[in-house]
Amino acid sequence: MDSINFEIILNYTMKTFSIKPPSSYMSLIEIIREKFDLTIVNRLVYIDDDEEIEIKQDSDYLQLLDYVDANELKEIDVIIKSQETKKSKAKKSLRKRSSIHKPNSNTQAAASYGDDCLNGKSFV
Repeated sequence: MDSINFEIILNYTMKTFSIKPPSSYMSLIEIIREKFDLTIVNRLVYIDDDEEIEIKQDSDYLQLLDYVDANELKEIDVIIKSQETKKSKAKKSLRKRSSIHKPNSNTQAAASYGDDCLNGKSFV
């Protein structure tokens, strides 16, 4: 692997880090986990002719190396997608909006209703 003269640019949530290509897919995963402090790496992709090519195993990683060699690239972006980002987006989307109109609680009106009413309607 010493003859490889290109860099892999790891891109996770717009944070980038350049590395020399590791010897295997699992080594790449370990580097990603360490550099970006991730526990789960869901997907690794690179772009080839406006198409995302997923890296799932060693054979896919070797295809990446062949692609770089065939196109004589000096660097390639590998985009990292992790479960942690999905969780944070879900948490944000479930928050209550502060601009939602809150009903006025009129304590005097609430006190005038007796036990024989439900939601402001009297039942006899």
